[in-house]
Amino acid sequence: MIISDFSLNVPLLGIIDTKQELNRLVNKKNNHINELSKLDEKLNNTQFIKKAPKHIIEQFKKQSIHIKSSIEKIEQIIDTIS
Repeated sequence: MIISDFSLNVPLLGIIDTKQELNRLVNKKNNHINELSKLDEKLNNTQFIKKAPKHIIEQFKKQSIHIKSSIEKIEQIIDTIS
């Protein structure tokens, strides 16, 4: 059986340090934002686009989509914990 978009809520009060977890998530989000910024800089550079092989450009576009999705998920988790 394959289940997609499955979500399970487990009360974590007293099990995890929410302040520490929020800090970890914010740091992870910031790292993703920095990584996304670097990718966008390359993808918006016309010289890079002209010279780079198409498979590299496609790879960067896929990475960008993946990172944006990760940022959204992290933001959802942060909102849930806050």
